[in-house]
Amino acid sequence: MLEKIKNSSLSMRIVAGSIIGILIGFAFGESTANIQFLGDIFLRSVKMCVPLLIFCSIVEASASLPLQELKSVGFKTLGVFFVSTSLSAVLSVIVAKFFPPVLNITVPGKGAYEGAAGSESIQETLVNFIPDNAVAALANGTIVQIIIFAALFGISVNVLKENNPAVNSVYEFTLGLRKVIMQIVTIVMIYAPIGISAMIAGVIGTSGVSALASLGQILLLVSIVDIIFFAVYTLYMSVRYKLNIVQLLKNSSSIILMAFTTTSSAVTLPVALNEVPNKMGVKERISDFVLPLGNALNTNGAPISNILSAVACASIFDIEFTTSKLILLGVFAIVASFGNPGVPGGGIVSMAIVFQMIGIPVEGVAVFAGLDYFYSLTRAPLNVMGNVYSSIIVSNKLDEFDKNVFND
Repeated sequence: MLEKIKNSSLSMRIVAGSIIGILIGFAFGESTANIQFLGDIFLRSVKMCVPLLIFCSIVEASASLPLQELKSVGFKTLGVFFVSTSLSAVLSVIVAKFFPPVLNITVPGKGAYEGAAGSESIQETLVNFIPDNAVAALANGTIVQIIIFAALFGISVNVLKENNPAVNSVYEFTLGLRKVIMQIVTIVMIYAPIGISAMIAGVIGTSGVSALASLGQILLLVSIVDIIFFAVYTLYMSVRYKLNIVQLLKNSSSIILMAFTTTSSAVTLPVALNEVPNKMGVKERISDFVLPLGNALNTNGAPISNILSAVACASIFDIEFTTSKLILLGVFAIVASFGNPGVPGGGIVSMAIVFQMIGIPVEGVAVFAGLDYFYSLTRAPLNVMGNVYSSIIVSNKLDEFDKNVFND
């Protein structure tokens, strides 16, 4: 049994750790606070990697696209990514505004964080987006400032690297650094089931059955919003590009099934690269560009789970979300989705990034870490199909969509 758990995927080990944490919480009650330090170690390990991981990911994304590709396929693709991800964030903000999720949970040490998010004017928020010291932004983990500096850094590298060996070496160093940080995150995620088990034990030990009921409601809400967005997106594709909706779903069925069963966009990518040119009518040169790029930059499902989880978590710490703050949360969720870490446990890392950006204590991630696998059951198919639909949209914009292949 232990050997099976050891050889299972990270997601399944996290689920197993969550179940063990629930059992420990019920068995030992409030005394589970004594193992909370194990969860704190895990959270600090994740937070340690986030600033450099985000910096390197944004630099790689903005510096790796050839300038000529950016002028044709690139800008169109990025535009489609931005619009679709923004729409998923808008839907989530609307749901959070009119159907705000609430968690009846007590987090160990909650009192130390209540009101932590504070409040500031929109003008102050915009000013604080710009770092006055880039090194300090990295040291302090000020995520928005890191993203802005990294984007400017990456664009500058892109402009200069072709005929400048020194700048190109900076680019190569950044790529290497990102691989190292990703490896560190992979190592940290080996410990994730233990850390998450300890954190959930603390939550259950303090809150009891009400915690499970609340988490079940959040999971149901996120899944419903994922399905609604996918249904609307599919209907739009059918109407806008005059595609038979049954044929559209039939042609993409193997992609959807692979994403659902593996809960991984990365694992589904090879299937999509094979199926999209052969069944969806997209030229291979376009699918080979759009799909891998979308795997890193276009995650339509991430804003949904991150926004709704953030609003629910805010209720634990008595942090109020005004309409303006909800909009800001939507913007942050969009930005974070473009910096997708692309590592095992990436959903947990992404959530931690959004929580830090909006001012929610990152300790709140503990509450949702055990749900990440179940979030992915609907999130991964939405992410993958968002990329497939993006490739169809770009093909139509370039007048290269082959409807005969689609209908064949």
